[in-house]
Amino acid sequence: MPTSIKRLILPVSVSDDNFDCFDHAIIDLTQAEIQLIRDMCVVVNTCKGTLGVEIYKLVTFHDGIEVMTSDYDTEYLDNGRTPLKSPEEDDTRIDCVCLNVTDDDFFWSFNPKNTNIHCETKSIPITALDTLDTLDCREVSVSTTNIERVTRVNDTMAFYVQKQLHETFNPGSLEENLTDMLTDMMHFAASNEIDFVKCLRMAENNYEAEISEEAGCEQQA
Repeated sequence: MPTSIKRLILPVSVSDDNFDCFDHAIIDLTQAEIQLIRDMCVVVNTCKGTLGVEIYKLVTFHDGIEVMTSDYDTEYLDNGRTPLKSPEEDDTRIDCVCLNVTDDDFFWSFNPKNTNIHCETKSIPITALDTLDTLDCREVSVSTTNIERVTRVNDTMAFYVQKQLHETFNPGSLEENLTDMLTDMMHFAASNEIDFVKCLRMAENNYEAEISEEAGCEQQA
């Protein structure tokens, strides 16, 4: 069995407000599946405007989704997110599971078995495939932790690289993307007469304080 290299935990929206059997989906992607998503994205971008019609997305059948439901009876996880649990057995059966890829994002759609209810996961930017091994999109219900700060920057980086893709279609490495974003921030600071170096010093102090604070909390726990 191929080894999963990226886990996605995504909220699920449904067409029926009375349906509450599940509200999240877990998808484990292999390297081959990640490459498939990238290839489908390239096809959509290549075809746009060349066939005389607007190509919105490509769709392919795709298994491997595990539906989950929020467990509000259990305490929040250390990262502030609501725990998930498996639904009742009859509620886990889904049909017509499809991977949908557009020119800059992707999502899954499916139907609970024997229903006309349409379900879709949260859409994810293609650039998220270059970020952390786990992309957890559950809502955060407690104070910000360092894990949340990293996730927040992941989202910002994904949006930044997505904007770059419209110009170069070359996402680059994480280090290259971070360098580009910092460079643009320097231009932003200069245009607004902000001392960028001073901001970096303050950020470093804040970083050290947040690291120490979280280490102290872990020792007390």
